[in-house]
Amino acid sequence: MTQLKSDLRESLSQIKEAVGNNGDVIIRNFSVKRKSGGRQEMALVFIDGLCDKEVLNHHVLKPLMDAQFTLHLRGESALQYIYEEIISVSDAKTGEKLEDLAGQVLSGVSALLLDGCRKYILFDVRQWQTRGIKEPETDVVVRGPREGFVETMKINMGMLRRKIKHSGLTFDPMQVGRYSVTDVCVVYLEGVARQEIVDEVKRRLSRIDIDGALESGYLEAFIEEAPLSVFPTVGHSEKPDVVAAKLLEGKVAVMIDGSPFVLTAPNFFAENFASAEDYYTRFHYHSLLRLIRWAAFLVSVLLPGFYVAVTTYHQEFIPPALLLVMAAAEENTPFSGGFSVLLMSLVYEILREAGVRLPRQIGQSVSIVGALIMGDAAVSANIISPAVLIIIGVTVVATFVTSPLNELSTLLRLVFLFAGWFMGGFGLLLAGMAVMLYLCSLRSFSVPYLAPLAPLRPGYLGDVFIRLPLWLLQKRPPYITKNARRMPPGLRPRPGERGEAGE
Repeated sequence: MTQLKSDLRESLSQIKEAVGNNGDVIIRNFSVKRKSGGRQEMALVFIDGLCDKEVLNHHVLKPLMDAQFTLHLRGESALQYIYEEIISVSDAKTGEKLEDLAGQVLSGVSALLLDGCRKYILFDVRQWQTRGIKEPETDVVVRGPREGFVETMKINMGMLRRKIKHSGLTFDPMQVGRYSVTDVCVVYLEGVARQEIVDEVKRRLSRIDIDGALESGYLEAFIEEAPLSVFPTVGHSEKPDVVAAKLLEGKVAVMIDGSPFVLTAPNFFAENFASAEDYYTRFHYHSLLRLIRWAAFLVSVLLPGFYVAVTTYHQEFIPPALLLVMAAAEENTPFSGGFSVLLMSLVYEILREAGVRLPRQIGQSVSIVGALIMGDAAVSANIISPAVLIIIGVTVVATFVTSPLNELSTLLRLVFLFAGWFMGGFGLLLAGMAVMLYLCSLRSFSVPYLAPLAPLRPGYLGDVFIRLPLWLLQKRPPYITKNARRMPPGLRPRPGERGEAGE
């Protein structure tokens, strides 16, 4: 570690060499009168566009220029006097290493240097344009908080602190990226999260050695349990209430500056079928919705392959009347059922990608044109049969029900489509067994990915296929927390004793 020179000119030369010859690095030289005569030379170093100049002017520069130093205040004693008596910035600290100073300045922190002193003062008055807090478009709810994370990590930390005001909420900062030097923060609830999981998350983050981390997806690629798996073993969310709920369960969150998506670990397969709104309304209807989501996922994955397998190999399962209608519709089509389904699936993926990448107004028009006009024209021209169009339409709608699994559904749908196309029902059975065996072997931070389904824990199934009343969900998952008791028993609401309601 290099120490600053005591001479101000030499120390500024060291700083220029450390931060590079950049036009946005501002060095403001000034001096302050001494009561006994002479002047104290100083310099303020900051990045233009990353700091609040009004705060620097009113709380650093103006108080310093109005102050006068006595004869005995020189060097470190003068710097300590400024730190304790003159400046009025809440987030300030001293330092003496050149590498620390250069890193802080490049991240937006301002620094004050004195002639004849090897130390410096850092002022965290960072400010830049940020996106306003609004409801995230990826997770819309009817009832519940409408706020979502933004790209500034400090704001996101404050939003989490509003949700969990306990002293055990811990933020452990670190940095990732040789050139980007991106701020990253590991968040967990001390006393609830397992320390071995927290340490493992930190270990995986600390071993990342890349040029830059620009989004949370960079971190996810390096810390996930099975990097070649199509199943996501690291979760992510854009909603503070969802992340807070996962922290209360004992999970660990990872924030990255510049991204509104917060990673959570460990991640379980069953979580993809739960919505934040499930816990904000009555459990009866949302238990039904939970079952519908599971069924919709199975439909989105299995329906095209099942249709091709039945129409190609197992026509005896189709009622005769329906079979005659389907045969008459496919009589004039040039392609087989399997190729027609594959073709329409690819067309749907193209239209979906076009709708996402184009401007919103144009994207909606492309989706409508593709779904209505092109589909109707394909059926009228006898390119595909109406049954294939219906199958693809139902599959697409079912895919939208479980939006966190859109990518996974698309890949698995192709696997089961080819299995049913080439081997019929036997191929679907083999593919299903292979997927289930793989899921049972998969882990997320050493925790079974299918928990609590495999290994089976009947006492924790009340929040998997259905959502039991909150007063029955008394325990946290024991495999991710060291404090399994969420609430004491006996909290079920009961009518008051006779006469308590008033007479």
